[in-house]
Amino acid sequence: LRSVDYLLYRGGEDPNHGVRYTPVSLVNLATRLECPVTPQALQSEVYGVAGIGQPGQFFDSLKEQGFVVEEHVFVDHHVFRAEDFTRLSAKPIIMTEKDAVKCADFCGDNAWYLKINALIPQPLLQSVAALAQNAGE
Repeated sequence: LRSVDYLLYRGGEDPNHGVRYTPVSLVNLATRLECPVTPQALQSEVYGVAGIGQPGQFFDSLKEQGFVVEEHVFVDHHVFRAEDFTRLSAKPIIMTEKDAVKCADFCGDNAWYLKINALIPQPLLQSVAALAQNAGE
């Protein structure tokens, strides 16, 4: 760690090191339709699907938006198959964008991913911009 320029913390509030994620929209895997991240846009009860390292944070973000989430946790880097979704048809499915890439070919039109923005600390952005400027000179 002594050789790195920046250390970032997911979910941190520190203006120099904290990276926060903000929900942007829900995107349908089949149609690419985008809608607001609200229960009114889909329905309040959903299946949450996550094959990531800390799925609780993903599920918490859905709950913060007002969804009632039935959690379906898979191991990080899970290789999804259509069979993983056979019993998930009564409610909309919301997953991470990372997982959606792996599921787009076999999930039906009730599957959505949560599109997010990462808020990167300003000092890091300024540092990267300076590096890019110096590389161009």
